[in-house]
Order: sequence, then structure tokens, then C-alpha cells
Amino acid sequence: MNVWGVLSVMWRRWYVFVPLLAIAAATGVIVPKDSQPSYTIESIVLMQYPTQEVFTEPGSTVPVHRTLNPLLVNNGGLAPAASLLATVMSASSTAGTVSTTFPGSYSVVATDKQPLLTIDTTSGDKAAAKTANHTVFDLMVAQINKQQSATISDPTQKVTLGYVTQDELSVAKTSKYRAMAVLLVAGILVALTLTVLFDAAVSRRGRRRAPRGTRTATASEVGVHS
Repeated sequence: MNVWGVLSVMWRRWYVFVPLLAIAAATGVIVPKDSQPSYTIESIVLMQYPTQEVFTEPGSTVPVHRTLNPLLVNNGGLAPAASLLATVMSASSTAGTVSTTFPGSYSVVATDKQPLLTIDTTSGDKAAAKTANHTVFDLMVAQINKQQSATISDPTQKVTLGYVTQDELSVAKTSKYRAMAVLLVAGILVALTLTVLFDAAVSRRGRRRAPRGTRTATASEVGVHS
């Protein structure tokens, strides 16, 4: 059925469509009335190379190479380390640590083949989402320090994390109005569907009755002529 066909059914069966539409509108207003806003705070973090991997002893011109940082093994750069860190931060044990102080959700995503990570924290409380963002960053710093501490003690040899952007309000959606819109659209679709089905059922019933009436009339006419 095309658009004009649907509009024709709506016009013909308005007594079905209008009450269904009213119910959908009422549902869209009543159900989400207690919904709360939801805020997503985003920070982009850069994994940085050690500040000094080669140094020169005082009074000497011979460069000395420091111990290889475990995060830079196999010369893969920092992208594999960033991906590993994102995986660790998504583990259930880490999520449990964050959830004890954060009424919301978070995610840490590594940028493909880049030493960049994105922290997203979402909550109904904007301040809580921002605080959680800082908590996740601190846990990330603690995690990379843990991975390096066994072999690296000199701070200049350590891979570090730094903010590229911090505490940006990525999403501030009012769940109430979004839910109202979704429910209203869904209600309109349901109302249209039920109206079309009702029209089809009535039309089918009418087609079934017509032949029986025709046959009865024909039989009566034959009896009169005989």
C-alpha cells in the first residue's frame, strides 16, 4: 500500500485511528514524565613516549641507551600499548572499582593504530560524570605505571599519559523529551498499522458477504419464474 492508500484508510477509518493516536499521545506524555537528563563527559588522552631514552654520561661523549621500556617491546610503537590499556580498563574488575563511586557507565576506546584513547563517562548527574572521568584517567595512569615499575625506575624513561582535551560535554540529552518523541512515533506507527488491519478485515468480510446475498436473490427469482 502506498502513502495515498494509507491516508485514504486513515480518512475512511478515522473513528479507529483518532482514538489510537490519542492513546499513543497520552502514553508519550505520561510514561517519561519522571525521566532525568543524561550527561556524557568525554576526554581524549594521549599516550606519550619517554622524554629521554638515550643519555650521555657527564664528561663523556658516548651515548648510553637505557633499558628498553616494556611498553615499547618489538618496536610496535605506542598504539598496541594504548589498545591493551583500553582492554584492561574495560575489564570487569576495573569496572567494579569505578562503579563503587559512580552511578553511571563509562567506556575507554583506543583509536585505531594511534596512541590515543577516549574516555566517556555517562550519568544523570553532570558533576558525577566529570568526577568519574578523572577517576578513570587516574586508574589508567596507575595501570601503565604498574606495567613499567618492575623494570623502569627513572621517570624520564616511562611512557606517560596526558590530556589532549578534557571534560568536554559530549552529550547532554534530556531523556524525557527523547522518550516522548520515540513513544509518539512508535504510537503513530502502531495506530496506522491497526487501522490498516481493521480496514482490511472489514473489506474482507464485506467481500465474503456479497456473493451469499447475490446467490439468495438469484434463487428467489428462479422460484418466482417457475
